[in-house]
Amino acid sequence: MGILVSDYDIMAYLNNKNISPANRGYEYLRKAIKLATANTDYLHKMVALYTKVADDSHSTSQRVERAIRHNIEISGTKVKNRMFIADAVNYFEMESAKIQKENSAFNSRR
Repeated sequence: MGILVSDYDIMAYLNNKNISPANRGYEYLRKAIKLATANTDYLHKMVALYTKVADDSHSTSQRVERAIRHNIEISGTKVKNRMFIADAVNYFEMESAKIQKENSAFNSRR
């Protein structure tokens, strides 16, 4: 299905991408990345992702999408919301695979 990523790791990733935590879109984006890494089906159903984040945040999907887009735009990143979230999911999947490989190498030395 997907992987579980800590809030700390997501915040570090967003900070590395110059996403400002001072905007409402930051919290929405953090939640969207967490949901998309846990269930990659959301990458093909962005409206469902925005709706889920909106429901959790007592907002509307339109406000969530707009706030995420605004936060990505002011960071200087020139990608769409879907691509930004997909890149984050890909990053965490690669990190997870690297850790699993390191763990299996460690366990095989035992």
